[in-house]
Amino acid sequence: MEVYTTGVFFHQFLSIPLFLCLIALWGICFTSSNAISVIIAFELLLLSASLFLVTFSLYLQDMNGYLFAILLLPVAGAETAIGLALIVNLYTQQQFKDLTTIIGLKV
Repeated sequence: MEVYTTGVFFHQFLSIPLFLCLIALWGICFTSSNAISVIIAFELLLLSASLFLVTFSLYLQDMNGYLFAILLLPVAGAETAIGLALIVNLYTQQQFKDLTTIIGLKV
């Protein structure tokens, strides 16, 4: 079974989403005081998962990865919109600047 990859090896296809995933995990773990950067990092993590799905779908010559990647993009956009709405709401109510100040909030 030969996969048409325009002269690019499979591990080179996997390096881009892996690099994006590592950047996203670094953003979630080490810049966790800023709420906007955490949401952007989580969005980047979902997009790297989408690229992984497309890459493996190309390698396996299966359309399921493309379908799940297309379905993942609106979910990621909705997650970002809801997260930003929550941040704006908390900021207007309590004027917080980082995530460490809202840990003590009760639900």
